[in-house]
Amino acid sequence: MAGRIGNVSDADNFYSVVTVPDVADCAAHGDLMWRQFYNLVRAGVQGIYILMYDEYNEGNQIAKTAESQAWSPSGGGMLALDEGGTA
Repeated sequence: MAGRIGNVSDADNFYSVVTVPDVADCAAHGDLMWRQFYNLVRAGVQGIYILMYDEYNEGNQIAKTAESQAWSPSGGGMLALDEGGTA
């Protein structure tokens, strides 16, 4: 959560807006994840890798980024690499 919260109010808001819904989603779909592991082991897979590309809020941008605002849709609210005034 680096950079996501800065005070007690932010922490409480994160709990309500992110943590509680995430726990509910995991509870609703947890069987799907475990069934995938079960089937991989059942098939004899020797190594299982888990990836997660949710790095936007932690400050590492993994998705493609427009080089300039000219490459972004007008009015779309998307940022580009030249947002700070330097190409």
